[in-house]
Parts: sequence; structure tokens; C-alpha cells
Amino acid sequence: MAKLDISKLAARLGELNSSSGGTGEGTGVKFADVNDGRNQYRLLPGKEDPTDFFREAWVHYGVGKNGSSKGSFAVCPTTLNEKAYCPECALSKEFKGMSKKKDDKMDKEARQHYRRKRVYYNVVDRAVDLNNYEQREVDGELVWYNIEDDKKESPVHVLATGIGLYKDILGLIVDPEYGEVMLDPKEGLDIIVTKTGTGQFGTKYEVKAARKESSVGLEEWEDALNDLDALVVPKTAKEMEDLMEGNESGNSSDVDDDDEEEEEKTTPTKKNKASTKTNARKPEPEDEEDEDEDGSSDGEDEDDLQDDIQAAIARRKQQRNK
Repeated sequence: MAKLDISKLAARLGELNSSSGGTGEGTGVKFADVNDGRNQYRLLPGKEDPTDFFREAWVHYGVGKNGSSKGSFAVCPTTLNEKAYCPECALSKEFKGMSKKKDDKMDKEARQHYRRKRVYYNVVDRAVDLNNYEQREVDGELVWYNIEDDKKESPVHVLATGIGLYKDILGLIVDPEYGEVMLDPKEGLDIIVTKTGTGQFGTKYEVKAARKESSVGLEEWEDALNDLDALVVPKTAKEMEDLMEGNESGNSSDVDDDDEEEEEKTTPTKKNKASTKTNARKPEPEDEEDEDEDGSSDGEDEDDLQDDIQAAIARRKQQRNK
């Protein structure tokens, strides 16, 4: 394996820590499960460049959400071009401008339309039996199959995380105690992600390196790598508008509603030298529902809010067509 350039990853981690960040699934890949409790994965290096082992994307959740639909997941147009126009981001800014105070209806609605960082990695999920996979020749090419389900599927799955876990992972790799050994296919270290709690603000994650070095356990891992570029193909502004109006289907999401918030902070946990290094994070407590002065809850004004949303979308579309 080519030598791992730690400085490149350290620079990216520095960028993430110095900035709060901004406010394609559907490709047939198998996503690694992040279950409650302990999860263990082996991060796989890039085929040509070991540091090229992840892809970042800005994403939106619940695009076009209304009373009868949870909306769609979509990769933001700003993913590959920060200056690209995104009507969903524009809508978020419009609601933010209509807000009078933090956590009022418009502020909450603005946050629903924020873009969020999503990061993808090729991993071997230690909970998966690699003996259930084999390569078969199909039309002159070797194709991976899950023999248990008799379907095309790579033994290498894709782990999707938010920015908090991303920082934790980079933090382990750039740490002198671990360094490039983390991504060594023959004598590397697994990562252990422990998930506890429930809900978008009640879920906690803890990340650490395994104590014992091990091999990937899959000799043909390079042939089984998923195309991460296919996961970060952004929607165009027109496609986003269609999603917002419910006229198009978005990508399938890789997460549940308890996905970590982009604004979460990473707090390293100090341990003695005999133990492995751990990063533990706790999201902010869940916001309480505001009440109007007359005692009615926000839920009673859902119809009015939806009217405001549709009116804002219409204004944005008119401006776009000028």
C-alpha cells in the first residue's frame, strides 16, 4: 500500500474544527448498519491514494415535506460548487429572514431546510459474515454476489456519517498514537462506534480504535470497493425545485430520523495509557415546542405554515425564471 499522507487528513480536520460548516443514495450499494450499542468496522483506504477513502456531500432531508409526505433526501447543488444556486438553501434563508427570535416558528422551519454534511466511507462491517459472498463471472466480468440472498452485492459496505463522527475518525487517523496503521489492510485497526440513546437530539455516539491489530479479512477488497463518487452527485437547481413541489422522487436516505446533527461538537475523553483513545459526543437537548401567547401549540398552525412554505417556494421559482 502506498504511504499514507497524514498531513492531508490533518489539514482537513483543522478546516473542520475551525469552521462550524454550512447550515446519491439510490445507487444500489449496501449501507452499513449503525445499530444501538457496539458496532465495529474496518475502514478501507483508497485504491490509488490511501487518503482518498471518503467522500463529503452537502445534503437536504425532507425536501418537499408536507402533511402526507415525509419528503425526499437529496444531495445539495452546492456539494461540488459552493457558489451553485440551491432553492432549498434559498428557502431556508428566506424563513430565517422572517424569524423574529430564536426557536420561533420561522426559525424552526429554516432549520428544517438547512443543508447538512454527510460523509461516506468504504468499510468491512465486522457484523457481516464475509463467507456469504463470492465472485461470479457474468458476461465476462467478475461480479460480487451475496450467496445467502442470491443477489448482486459487494461484501464491502458503505458507512455514512455526519460531521461529528467524521471528525472523530479523522482525529484517530491523524493521532500519532495510531496514524497510518488505522488504514493498513494487513495490520490495521478497526474502529468501534457505540450508539446509545434515541431521537435526533438524544442519540450519543462514541468512537474509538480497536485494541488489536488485524487484517481486512478480504483478499479481494480492492475489487469490492464501492464507487463513492456516485453517492455525491448533486441535484440541479431544477431537480431540487421539482422535489420541493413533489413532482420528482429524491434519493433513498441512508439514515433514520435520529441522525446526528451537523452542529454537534466533539469532546475527546481522556483515558489512561493502557486504554484506547475515545471520542464521546452528546447532542444538544431536544428543543421544546413553543406555545403562542394564546396557549395554542405550533401544531395548530400547520396549515398556515404550509401556506407560507408554498408561497416562499413560488416566490423563489418566479425569481429563478426571471
